[in-house]
Amino acid sequence: AEDMLAEIDKILAGEFQMENRMLLDAELSREGKVIYESVAFNDVVIKSALRLIELEVQINGQFVSRQRADGLILSSPTGTTAYALSAGGPILHPDLSAISLVPISPHTLSNRPITVTSDSVCDVMIVNADDAQISYDGQHQQALKVDDKIRVTRAKQDITLIHPSGYCYFDMLRNKLNWG
Repeated sequence: AEDMLAEIDKILAGEFQMENRMLLDAELSREGKVIYESVAFNDVVIKSALRLIELEVQINGQFVSRQRADGLILSSPTGTTAYALSAGGPILHPDLSAISLVPISPHTLSNRPITVTSDSVCDVMIVNADDAQISYDGQHQQALKVDDKIRVTRAKQDITLIHPSGYCYFDMLRNKLNWG
């Protein structure tokens, strides 16, 4: 606690580093109308607690795949060290402008994570799902129905983080993942 208070004093004295990080914008559409929209710092997660769901994924209007899995994580670079990492996704440096799509326990072993540029439009259509839902950073859960469409893009705004002087992303990563 003392270390934290000392760091806060330094930050208040202007001794800090600023870092911009991208956010995700997600729209949930039903019957052609946007019914919910949210911004996410880490990820947008589509999943079912009970059984496999079937999803169709398009990037920039081009068909990528039809997947049967427990779900799909669409992650910002910041979120790649959270749920997406646990699901076998890559770690992306936060300075990258990218969106990572990570299947959750896919039914087919060849269904692997894919990373696209942050100017991509990622559309996910619900083909078949029981009890499927979407969450934004683990919050704001919404029930999903067959034919719902989720569109994930880079948000128009970024978020600015303030770090203590001397902050190093790789030090944080090494500590978080116990790399020694």
